Amino acid sequence: MNLCEIKIVTQSSTEGCTEEHSVEKQHDMRKIFYFFVAMFCALITAAQPKPGDIFREYTWATPQGSNESFVRVCGDGFYDDATRKGEHLFPAGVVTDGWFTLPNDVDLKEAIRAEVLVERMLCHDGSTGLAVKFNNGQWRAFPDADSIPQPQSEYLYHYYPVVELPLSELNSGAKNNRFRFTINSKQRWGMPQNMVYGVVVRVYYKTSKPHTEATISSVKPGDKLGDSVQLAIQSKGNVTKVEYLGLMENINYEGDGRYTQWHYHYHRGELVNHIGTSATGEFTWNTEWIPDQPRPFQLAARVTNSEGIIYMTQPVENLQFQRSFSVELCKPYNQPRRWATREMEFVEAFDVKGSLAKAEKFMVTAVTWSPGYLNGVYLNDFLILDRESCKYCYHIIRREYDDVRFLSTMNGLKTGKTPLYGGKMQHGTEIQYPGFMVLVKYKK
Repeated sequence: MNLCEIKIVTQSSTEGCTEEHSVEKQHDMRKIFYFFVAMFCALITAAQPKPGDIFREYTWATPQGSNESFVRVCGDGFYDDATRKGEHLFPAGVVTDGWFTLPNDVDLKEAIRAEVLVERMLCHDGSTGLAVKFNNGQWRAFPDADSIPQPQSEYLYHYYPVVELPLSELNSGAKNNRFRFTINSKQRWGMPQNMVYGVVVRVYYKTSKPHTEATISSVKPGDKLGDSVQLAIQSKGNVTKVEYLGLMENINYEGDGRYTQWHYHYHRGELVNHIGTSATGEFTWNTEWIPDQPRPFQLAARVTNSEGIIYMTQPVENLQFQRSFSVELCKPYNQPRRWATREMEFVEAFDVKGSLAKAEKFMVTAVTWSPGYLNGVYLNDFLILDRESCKYCYHIIRREYDDVRFLSTMNGLKTGKTPLYGGKMQHGTEIQYPGFMVLVKYKK
């Protein structure tokens, strides 16, 4: 039986209590039970590869020659907002009646399940209901991250939700899978919009599917790792790419507010912000800006063979750092909703727990959109950044600072309001959830 379809059958007993209390108790137990079932089903729905999985990823992103590097989802198969910015976005043949097509031949031989991940940017706050449909299948709604404060649609974010995709809704054969997006029609100023930077269809296979078995060979369980770490694998079969991942506490570029997870995400279908990639498996990991770990952490690798089949290695567990320095991750709080700098000044807070007398330098980092419209970033009223990079683009700010006098035990980090340009309001910069994150490096 599928746990998500479980029905509760209870026996009534009033021994030692009134009938009213018995009913209340049963009601409370049902609520608790359904809560845990819902949590379990959410984990199933939002699955990601785990050690031992064998899978392949089929990716799609807007092709070369498109006017923008993303898709504006404004309705069912409608990718052009009311300002007509998305008009004539794609080269001829890329979209037909709202449908896109996966460029790859999807291999369903020995497949056991599938899921689809979307690189979702919530840019018009209040936009809800982003969903995808493949071929003749049903609409599959992407969930919000439960770690983002409610209502999640009030926060701007770059997030990578996953939904299960029944194998029956996929087709074998080259360029034989089409898909489309939709979104709820209601939004607070009448312009619902999410941006999609890429799509990853992930098909999982039986253990009998030919793949390259591998293990991380250079690091052993219980090792204490230093300032830099030499990584390598031992494998049986051909290897074309090795991508190293850490299950640890780190910067939340994934946009879901969870600081402890297997850290990586995608940009236009490419894996980014993981430990590193190597064609052979040999890789030097510089841990300078990896936070100290509150508990032992794990390493694993995604190993790809020449057929594009990926195997995720078993983790190397119970790892710790023993370095010549220390790094503190300062997590933001009191993050504002609707953090778009055209609206007003916005302020978040973060605390520094380490001894500032031992602080050597710090890093400020954040996921942003259109940072060319920044009008100053202020740390405790000190201007630390004016603006950088492009307008109307995805961009991660990573700035290092040597002057630790900007820091205090309790800190405020503020963005200025984007001014009018030629008397007209501009788009401004969006600061994506969870906002600015700060790393502080200390000497020992």
